[in-house]
Amino acid sequence: MRSKLVLFIILIILAAGTAYFWYRQGFEEPVKEKLTAEKRLALEIAQNHLQALEKYRYWTKQGFEYALFDIYPSFPPDSPNYRPELWTVYFVLHDVTDQGIRITVDINKKIIITVDEDAA
Repeated sequence: MRSKLVLFIILIILAAGTAYFWYRQGFEEPVKEKLTAEKRLALEIAQNHLQALEKYRYWTKQGFEYALFDIYPSFPPDSPNYRPELWTVYFVLHDVTDQGIRITVDINKKIIITVDEDAA
């Protein structure tokens, strides 16, 4: 009976480890080669700005690293505000909640439009 309990606990630990691994895989940076040219440019502009932010420097000193979560058009194509050159790049911290940073860029002018930080 005791050996079955030990085996059951080991299986639970393995299942939890596997689930955590799959969860973390969802936050991995996409391979740059798979990104469109527009998304690659938006990512490059946003990453350069991200590294200049005080919030980025603070969390880096604490041992955390921002990772790309998503890159998407700033407005839906059916919106009157839609402009194909505006992209939003969303960065998150793996193990800290409410510290994400969204950076909207104009890929034609290569400028930052807005920086929105999640509130803690």
